[in-house]
Amino acid sequence: MAAKKSIFQSTRQNSVSVSVKIPQELKERIEALRESLAAVDQTLTFNISAICAETLEIAVKTGEAELAKMKPAANGTGASEGARV
Repeated sequence: MAAKKSIFQSTRQNSVSVSVKIPQELKERIEALRESLAAVDQTLTFNISAICAETLEIAVKTGEAELAKMKPAANGTGASEGARV
């Protein structure tokens, strides 16, 4: 069994910036967690960007799958069927 990937990361990836709004209480909890983590290991970070990107990736895949189900299925009357010899 593969080891579970840690939520704490020590590397960065190429990225672009987006802005999100979160509840103040959540922001305070994130800051407290970051401070506690820094006291334990200063080489690790609670990377909000990576966490958001991973969560958004899951949401996009789910949305793409749902959208694919919403599109009308091919009804077999395409132009390629009439060109048989």
